[in-house]
Amino acid sequence: MHLTFTVVFFIMVLIFKAINDKLIINFILKFAGVTYGPLLGMFAFGILTKRKLKESMIWTVCIIAPLLVLCLDLLSNPAAYESILHTKLGMNGISESIFHGYKMGNELILINGIVTFTGLWLISFKTEAKEGVLQPA
Repeated sequence: MHLTFTVVFFIMVLIFKAINDKLIINFILKFAGVTYGPLLGMFAFGILTKRKLKESMIWTVCIIAPLLVLCLDLLSNPAAYESILHTKLGMNGISESIFHGYKMGNELILINGIVTFTGLWLISFKTEAKEGVLQPA
C-alpha cells in the first residue's frame, strides 16, 4: 500500500511539474484546508472535552462542515473559482458586500476545524459521573 501511494504521489509531482502552474499549489493548499479541517476539529474535541457523541451523526458533521467552509470560500473568492471552472458565477457583488474584498486563504483549515468542533458539540451530550467510580482522564 505504501509503495502504491508513493508511485501515485510521484506521478502527481511529475504532472504538476509539467503543468508548472501556481494555481495547482493553491489548489493543493485549499484541498488540504477542506479535507484536514474535520480531523483538526475532531482532535480538538477529543482533547478538550469529555462529552459523548452520537456516533451515527459524526459522519454527517464531518461531511457538512467542509461543504459549508467550501461555500464560504466560494463566497469569499468567486474569481478564483471562476478561473478554475472557466465559467462566470456572477457572485462578485455578493462577495464584495459580505467580505469587502477579503479573500480567504490557508485559514480555511482553522475555520473548518472550528465548524467541525461546533458541529460535534451540537451532537454531543454531557457525561454523567457516577459516584464512587473513577472516570478516565
